Amino acid sequence: MTIMERPDERRALEILKAAFPEKYSQAILLDKPDIQNPEENIGVEVTQALKESVLKALDLNEKLIQNEQDIKAAIEDKYGKGFLSVRLPLPDNETKK
Repeated sequence: MTIMERPDERRALEILKAAFPEKYSQAILLDKPDIQNPEENIGVEVTQALKESVLKALDLNEKLIQNEQDIKAAIEDKYGKGFLSVRLPLPDNETKK
């Protein structure tokens, strides 16, 4: 069976490889978890929780948003192309800018 690759999973893998090459240089995209490196006994499941919280905070229709380009276009359509600053609550009730 062929595994369908999602762009957000590919991007997550690229970020992990750049940020932590010693752990993720040999990691590959699979399913459940999405990113796996059996040599290091590492598995990462990619979720869209942050994307959904950003869309909610910006009052954007998440059903029409499929990728980062859609998010950028929706923000520019609604708020313009200037600087946008938002405070988002994290699951542990901290705030990240």
